[in-house]
Amino acid sequence: MKRLCLLIVIVGAFIMVLALTACQGSAPASTTTISPTATTTPPTNNVDAAAIYRQNCSPCHGVNRQGGVGPNITAASLQSRGRTDQYVRETIANGRGGMPSWKDKLAAAQIEALVAFLRN
Repeated sequence: MKRLCLLIVIVGAFIMVLALTACQGSAPASTTTISPTATTTPPTNNVDAAAIYRQNCSPCHGVNRQGGVGPNITAASLQSRGRTDQYVRETIANGRGGMPSWKDKLAAAQIEALVAFLRN
């Protein structure tokens, strides 16, 4: 019985480590990470925020934004927790807790488009 409990703890810890590192590493080999240069920053209204979300955010926050490794970031959840646009913008750009910073991977217009996308 003690061995079974120990095995469960070890497996659980291993799964947690894998889950926590999923958002910390680079994108899987089958996807490409968006890395725009400063000279190619598109206007916010021309940015496909849904595609950016699917590619970069959904692995941790889920395809429906209801959470997974990362928290629920549906519009209702952000609203109920009092998350302002500035808070969301800073979290995307600088990271927070286990979430990595995206300011070196996404242009400012892409971050702004994601903030607007998360509000809908």
